Amino acid sequence: MGIVNATPQDVVIYDDDGNVVKTYPRSGMVASVAVTSKVVDNVNGVDVAEPSFGGVVGIPEPSDGTIYIVPLMVVAHVSRSDLIGPDTGTDSVVRDDHGRILGVKRFTR
Repeated sequence: MGIVNATPQDVVIYDDDGNVVKTYPRSGMVASVAVTSKVVDNVNGVDVAEPSFGGVVGIPEPSDGTIYIVPLMVVAHVSRSDLIGPDTGTDSVVRDDHGRILGVKRFTR
């Protein structure tokens, strides 16, 4: 089974001991959900916008034997069995000492 990373960065998978077990390099294809926003408020001189979500762009039609790694926002907006996303839930995400995400321990659907 082929896996194509359709996110804007490499996806790194860690085991429970903190070791990198697999890296899925970005493919150049980037799936996303179209988002527009409208300013609805202002807090202490900073605008507050309300998002409006549109369609999904950047993912090809399903292809036999291919799984696509896409951002979680795409997984949430499209119901397809060939789409998975990095699981950034508290018990799966791996962060550095500054809180930046280094990778995950699993995918989500």
